[in-house]
Amino acid sequence: MCASGALSNVTGCSAADPAVAYQAGSGDYNADGDGNAFPDTTSYSQSHSNKAWLTGAIPKSNFAQPAFGMEGNEKSNAFRGPNFYETNINFYKDTRITERVNFQFRFEVFNLFNRANYASVDTNFPDGNFGQATSAHEARFWQLGGKISF
Repeated sequence: MCASGALSNVTGCSAADPAVAYQAGSGDYNADGDGNAFPDTTSYSQSHSNKAWLTGAIPKSNFAQPAFGMEGNEKSNAFRGPNFYETNINFYKDTRITERVNFQFRFEVFNLFNRANYASVDTNFPDGNFGQATSAHEARFWQLGGKISF
């Protein structure tokens, strides 16, 4: 089964033919039919800047196709996924209405600096967008709230 998600290992899964048999470009290098074989790794270099995930922080040139029927030499979890930074802030004001009743007004901002935090990266080697971020966490948002306690 082909899957994109958290970055752990590069796989050679083909969306067109995920688990039938070895075909050129299918990524099933060891010809076992599951389509999740690891490629040979020639370098573990990658860009760590946040902007690099838009164009591909892990270059395809880091990988080579292993000999037919062989598993590649890629190490488990050797590549890092995008980092995550978020600054949240809130302001609140407590107001006593009576001796037993209080009102709290809240103003909250999440991801204050609106930094792009990428959620998943395409690790499927045959894809054209290999090594690129495919989704992002929520952008900056704010909310108002009120609470009456008694």
